[in-house]
Amino acid sequence: MRYPMPILCIAVLVSCGLAADTVTINVGDNFQEMANSHPAYTVFKVKRGIHRQQTVRPKEGQEFIGEDGAILDGEEEVRTAIHAGAAHLEDNVKIKNLEIRNYRDPAFVDNYLKDCGGAALAFAESDGWVVENCDVHHNGGVGINIGGKARIINNTVWYNYQHGLAGHHDSSVVIDNEIAWNNWDPDKDTCRCHWGHSAGGTKFSVCTTMTLQGNWAHNNWGPGLWNDHANVYIDVKGNLLEDNVAHGFFHEISEAATIHCNIIRNNGTSPDRDYGNKQIVIIAGNEVKIYKNIIRINSVGSAGIDMGFSDRNDVPIETGYECYENQIWGPIGWGIVAGGGISSKIPETYWEINGTVFDRNTYHVLDPADPVWWWQSKHIGWDEFRAMGQEPNGTVDTDLDAEAVCPDGCEDLLAPAMLLSPHKMCIDAAQGAKASKDMRVLNRGIGNLEPPAASVKYHDGDGWLTISSAVREGKALVMKHTANATGLAKGEYLARVTLSAANAAKERSYLVYLNVGDGPRATSIQVTPANGFCAPGETIPYRAVVLDQFGQPLAHQPGSFSWSASGGGTINGSGMFSAGAERDGPFAVTAAASGLDGSASITVLTGEPFTSDWITRWLQVQNGSGSGLLPFSGDFTAEHIAGEADLYPRKGDQATVGGTSCTWNIAEDADGWWSDDNSKDNFLSYYSITIISPADQTGRVGFRYKDGVRLWVNGEKVFDDFGYDGNRIKSSVEFPLYRGPNRFLFKHAESTGGNHFAARIVRGDGADLEGCYYTLWDGAGEAVAGRTPVITPARITTPVVRQMKNMVRVSTPEALPHALRIVSFNGQTVWSTEGLGSRHYAIGKRQLPSGVYLLRVSAGKATRTTRLCLF
Repeated sequence: MRYPMPILCIAVLVSCGLAADTVTINVGDNFQEMANSHPAYTVFKVKRGIHRQQTVRPKEGQEFIGEDGAILDGEEEVRTAIHAGAAHLEDNVKIKNLEIRNYRDPAFVDNYLKDCGGAALAFAESDGWVVENCDVHHNGGVGINIGGKARIINNTVWYNYQHGLAGHHDSSVVIDNEIAWNNWDPDKDTCRCHWGHSAGGTKFSVCTTMTLQGNWAHNNWGPGLWNDHANVYIDVKGNLLEDNVAHGFFHEISEAATIHCNIIRNNGTSPDRDYGNKQIVIIAGNEVKIYKNIIRINSVGSAGIDMGFSDRNDVPIETGYECYENQIWGPIGWGIVAGGGISSKIPETYWEINGTVFDRNTYHVLDPADPVWWWQSKHIGWDEFRAMGQEPNGTVDTDLDAEAVCPDGCEDLLAPAMLLSPHKMCIDAAQGAKASKDMRVLNRGIGNLEPPAASVKYHDGDGWLTISSAVREGKALVMKHTANATGLAKGEYLARVTLSAANAAKERSYLVYLNVGDGPRATSIQVTPANGFCAPGETIPYRAVVLDQFGQPLAHQPGSFSWSASGGGTINGSGMFSAGAERDGPFAVTAAASGLDGSASITVLTGEPFTSDWITRWLQVQNGSGSGLLPFSGDFTAEHIAGEADLYPRKGDQATVGGTSCTWNIAEDADGWWSDDNSKDNFLSYYSITIISPADQTGRVGFRYKDGVRLWVNGEKVFDDFGYDGNRIKSSVEFPLYRGPNRFLFKHAESTGGNHFAARIVRGDGADLEGCYYTLWDGAGEAVAGRTPVITPARITTPVVRQMKNMVRVSTPEALPHALRIVSFNGQTVWSTEGLGSRHYAIGKRQLPSGVYLLRVSAGKATRTTRLCLF
């Protein structure tokens, strides 16, 4: 094609002006020196490998593009990886395909409460930055602190200590990112920073014209997505927000937002009541539209859509709320599907100003008469909600199993889209052996995702990875990845896998690391089922497998194992356990071969049919006079029985409460309304029951109470509140009920005033449990036959590992006698110790050179193994 000469000259000049050099950064090069010595708009190709303690303030337009396997590691010695300085001196920087980890202020490393500051990527004062296809994790403070006109696309931002993303900016987009597990300390199973101040998935302030689209925000300790203070013109669409500890989406002191075509479900997973457990929350906002969303409520105290009208002095009285054409499931029958309340300082004329807020929404609830709507500060049923002017064209039904329908206009935003769990894969294998791991492909949208096809690009070796066809398991498509280390030398191998599905618009790709160690050697025996149960006189088969140093089954297994049982019955040479006539347990079942042994448990029990009514029979702690109302003062959260979370009481067991000797005895109350002696104040009660489930499922507990209640299920806390039920049933979060026995322990405290406590156990969706039995370990009950369970092993807490400059510190919170062992990649034990109780161990890095290890902690008969990467 011919151009007139003047136009041709201009085109050439523009092209020349934007031309950029490409420069390689090798491991060991200094990033800042490289940036300083090259002009603006230089493209830096970051080579594969670990670039340690690098930090750089780039020039305008410089790009940092990583090869597969390129890692920036701050080693907790450097606060920021790539950052801007004064306003707009470093605009238009691009960062792509890098793993960025362990950037944290070194002054804060040993201060657990000081994890809340700094950012690995920090450019809040600059414009036009692009962060794409990066893996940003385990950084102190924030993963990415963004500025104006930024494009944050297709990153995984996870396990950062405060927020995944934050910033104040205008005209930025955050698209197709996984934002997960931020502000979550997995070693202590709690938060690092209190989210109410500032923590969780994201938090943006003073932002204008921002788009949040297609993100998967899950399992953050705090809200999934949070806009707080002076945000305006915010578009939130096509996101999947689920399983966050606090709210799914939180819009606070902000205006002009549209929240549409999102799937928001199961948020508010904290066992602590009033911790922040809504799906969508608007507080002190104006001109907010919420429409065409798919919303599923998690628990009581939760809400589908909650308008928190306030009397904040820094914002005008809220107006312009519109909630329409949403689909809302409230299956529990005790929560709030939609509504709003106001501060007592706002005049009642507020309701006249706002008029109809809710219309054309569809609700699926247990009973429309249930008071699951909230308006004008009252809990009301469907008819009264409509009588107050809401939902003139809305619909309600009791079809809790109704499938979500893609709303008109949301077809592109809610089309099937692949999500990966995990987002990258590390496989350990011994030379000459095979090892496998599963990739779970989930669907971000509505409808069935077609099974994806996989292609592999090898960076090292060839043909060592085999990927199975996808098998549908529940909501996931599972693809088994098998690495074959036959013929491979020891070392690291890397491949990139790309998945494509016929009905998903975008491909997804991820890295697979294969670490090959010495040839396989027998290191342990795994016995399954880990926790078995049967009735007296019944049998249950056990199976043993010898595992290598990487936890993989050996190709050649022993011809036989030597089996033994510590009680409850007998076991033969093939692993078949035959229960005796007595109910008891758990006992240990042990298999031994070639100098190794491994154990599982067996419990012999019977039960009576269980119904999901208010519980009328318990095991209760009682004093010498037979009262279960034990004197109480002080801190309800303190242990009043030693090790109370892990108690598994039987009738006749002894306990000491507040210096008083007590006994666990059977207690009965015909109406299931306990502790309702209004002449009593300041008392404490404990209740226990074992529920035997016929299958793995989920459950929850509904409560009525005053004042304090705490509940543990299988040793995990699932409800915690000190207050009043408000004359309504409150609910725990959803929790797993494993096939077999599940132990429930309730703690109830009363201070002053009226007294009551009641509990009922239901399925996770609020329906009655079916086919379950219960036992109080009192010798009563009928046989529970024909069930051979496989349920999770006893929980062992993973040790806390902190890498410091010259040493590694390993802390174990196990109260039991424990053993720690660090095993090298070739299966050799390089460090070991034993201890009792909570301990801290320091290992010099001279003893543990950089590399990949297995850290094993054993307590009692159980062992947990975790991968330990030292750099």
